[in-house]
Amino acid sequence: SARRSSRMNGCPPRAGCPARPATCPSTRIPACPRTPSQPVAPGGPTRGGGPLALLGGLLLLLGGVSLIVGSFLDWAQASVNGQTITLTGFKNAQEQLWGAPGTLAAGGALIIAAVLYFASMKRGVGALKRTLALLPSLAALVWVVYLLVTLQIDKANAQIGLWLCLLGAVLGLAGTFLGRGRKKAALPKS
Repeated sequence: SARRSSRMNGCPPRAGCPARPATCPSTRIPACPRTPSQPVAPGGPTRGGGPLALLGGLLLLLGGVSLIVGSFLDWAQASVNGQTITLTGFKNAQEQLWGAPGTLAAGGALIIAAVLYFASMKRGVGALKRTLALLPSLAALVWVVYLLVTLQIDKANAQIGLWLCLLGAVLGLAGTFLGRGRKKAALPKS
């Protein structure tokens, strides 16, 4: 094909397109059908995120798994009438459903967002996918901080499950912003 023939004739390959002659002298094939890279545009659309989208997706995945696993672990330990009780995400001191459904939903949404980040590494992570990752991350963070403050007011000690949920929410936020991608090159004005 054109790429193979340009290599065999001593002309540089077309992929990548750094500064080269306009055409290969021996084959007359354009050396680069696209324009060379320009400086980064401050407000332009994003293109494929590459390694940052991969890292963002991994952090989203870890955040989602942390939220789900943390939902099933012990959340707090408190003393009620001289007796120590352990609270989970599913049962509070009154044996009622507590905060785990919120963290489970946020964890599931982060895992879905991670899969979407992985699927769009070449095309770029768009605003809809970033929003899908940002909303559950923020909701989980606000919810877990609220639960931690409530436990402190009630003189209860937070346990590993709630801390793991907090870590998952923070990882989700980090993954959301790392997977944004790079800005497209600005086209010169004519």
